[in-house]
Amino acid sequence: MSNRKFICKAPAGSIQYLCCRQPGGAWVRNAGGIPFIGCQHADRIYTAETYERRSLALSNLARHGAFRLKELPPALRAPEALPASDSPKHPMNFRFSGHETFPCRYAWLPKAAQAVVEKGNHDLLTSAREDDAMVQLGVGKNMVRSIRFWAEAADVLEATEAGHALTDFGLQLLVGKRGAPPLDPYLEDIQTLWLIHWKLATNQKATIFAWDFLLNQFQEPELYASTVLRAFRRGVTQLSGKEITPGSLEQLYEVFLHSYVPTRGQKGDVREDNLDCPLVELGLLQANGFTQSALHPGRLDPKYVFRREEKPEISHALFAYCVDEFWNSRFSKEQSVPLHTIVSGHGSPGQVFKIPEADIRTRLLALDRQTNGFLRFEESAVIPRVVRQSDLQLAMPLNQVYHQETAYA
Repeated sequence: MSNRKFICKAPAGSIQYLCCRQPGGAWVRNAGGIPFIGCQHADRIYTAETYERRSLALSNLARHGAFRLKELPPALRAPEALPASDSPKHPMNFRFSGHETFPCRYAWLPKAAQAVVEKGNHDLLTSAREDDAMVQLGVGKNMVRSIRFWAEAADVLEATEAGHALTDFGLQLLVGKRGAPPLDPYLEDIQTLWLIHWKLATNQKATIFAWDFLLNQFQEPELYASTVLRAFRRGVTQLSGKEITPGSLEQLYEVFLHSYVPTRGQKGDVREDNLDCPLVELGLLQANGFTQSALHPGRLDPKYVFRREEKPEISHALFAYCVDEFWNSRFSKEQSVPLHTIVSGHGSPGQVFKIPEADIRTRLLALDRQTNGFLRFEESAVIPRVVRQSDLQLAMPLNQVYHQETAYA
């Protein structure tokens, strides 16, 4: 069967292209060489205008009933058009509280892991045994609750009927699995800190609203209290439908902020108690001056920006691990994911790590070697994408991030 050519039809105002569909279902560029994504309905192909405007255009086409959604690969559809099982939609059970106003501290995740693995302590971090946890962990009741919050959010612990159990991630990282030593029991490796950041941003079982919203949804160039809280209020209503008090949202922003920025004393000195927050070392947020506070007249609000630049401290192995986890959690049934999804998709490595597209391309080119051929980047003038084999389940085991030998099976 030869290629069939169609004149593209689209809703009023859309650009029409001459394009063709190959027998195998591949979409090729139009006669003018401009990349696009589209789909077929009856004897017509409906394009989504240009590649860069894909989401808006696909949404518009869907509303006009222009195509059957099954014609377009799920990884290329607008988020609202994805199948429920693979859609990167926002969870409805965001966490807004539980942190007790404390950022995560260095010793807390190792303490939580060690406490739970001790015989008979699976319920130590439950609300029923908070007094026992205070004695064993040597902290106050509010900190016990905060430890529980951060251990669950960082995917170190998961709730069970008996209380808590270590996740596979927590077991390998902090305790050791099947006789192997723990990968980094004291959080000394910078890879571990980026991994914790990744988990806090992508753990769909315990999604913290501030991490999900600020890393994926917030579009302003600068972060400061009044603009963030205004966006928070809109986001809470749209994404969760809950009523959260302004004070709780302000506390949540402060916890996010001080997870990455050290608190400074009156003379500009870094306060010693904040050095216990490991994510400060990532330098993800950078100070960018001050602005008059709209919340507290007469005060100045510090402004911050995300560090959007190449991050050589994130190894290629760690990046491959996160691509693999992103894929499995959001597009598990797909054999390919386009570059733009890895760069800017919800919960993607590009979004979470704030890595520029050029650096991501360089990292994707190394995937074939990093994953023993399981993941491979295919450059294309139409849709650059990453493809994977179908006969393997795990592209980048966790211990490979720490340069330990791994057998692929």
